[in-house]
Amino acid sequence: MRRSLPCLLLLLTACHSRIAYPPGGYPYPEHVTGKDTNFYFYPIRNKIPRLDSFRDAMVYESYRAVEEPNLSLRPMPTDVFRFNYGTALGGSSTFISLTRKEITVKIGIPTEEYLNLPDTGRLTPLERRLVHLLDWSYPLDDTSRHHSVWRQRYLDSMGRLYPQLYDPAYYLALETKEYKHLKPIFTYTSKKIPITTATFDHLVKGFNEAGYWHLPHEMPCQFPTLDGWGYSLEANTAHQYNYVVAGSCDDEGRPFDSACQELVRYAGLEKKIYLTPNWEADTVRKPLVIQNVQLQEVTEPKPKKPKHHPIKTPHPN
Repeated sequence: MRRSLPCLLLLLTACHSRIAYPPGGYPYPEHVTGKDTNFYFYPIRNKIPRLDSFRDAMVYESYRAVEEPNLSLRPMPTDVFRFNYGTALGGSSTFISLTRKEITVKIGIPTEEYLNLPDTGRLTPLERRLVHLLDWSYPLDDTSRHHSVWRQRYLDSMGRLYPQLYDPAYYLALETKEYKHLKPIFTYTSKKIPITTATFDHLVKGFNEAGYWHLPHEMPCQFPTLDGWGYSLEANTAHQYNYVVAGSCDDEGRPFDSACQELVRYAGLEKKIYLTPNWEADTVRKPLVIQNVQLQEVTEPKPKKPKHHPIKTPHPN
């Protein structure tokens, strides 16, 4: 009994030191079908416009290319926080996963197929026409897009003629068919960084204090930039899931940016990924040294008098 007492106290202390998660986030789905596994942010599917929902459903290609699981469907064996940072125009995509024992860093390197065009020759003439319509007008019955009266009448008539246009699965099938020739869009490197429980608690405490569990799924941006980068943070715990995405901003003092930047620092990528505006570097600069240069007085030169040449008269014969 005496020998087991220290172990019992150690166990109780370890349990007591586990950091708690505030209420918030999203519950896991109760019923998951095979097609749902492609939607990596499943709990927010009804909170975003249907066009964004469809595009997010296709993001699984980039996650599967680096062998990242879907965290939104059910609790994982251990709590996981996953940070994803991506650049515009086919740049690299960085995944940082945090658990109690380690930080895993995966950097996806775009392949030559990343920006390849679709092979529309794989589609029938009718499919080419319909996928073009969907690319520009999906979903056809979305009144928030404010189509003109004539445009909406045309879309309604096409929907009556081809009811499959209202089915997202049909649109996805066409997209898959015309891109089936492509190879994986990423190759990637991976490394693991062992951490202590104290480090895990420190990082998660930063997320909690930043209000992460109550933030909207898309962070508002007062001063957007033109760089085009963006990042997201997912959480998979025993009882709740959460997902927040943020774009490139020059907004100062956002706690969520700072909390994610701390994770980036522990992952050893603080020199490559900077999420908070460097206001100090922009405002505090070394004084500009201007040398004293003696300027010479410049005067306008006097105009020269034109020379008068005598007019030669012809010599009389």
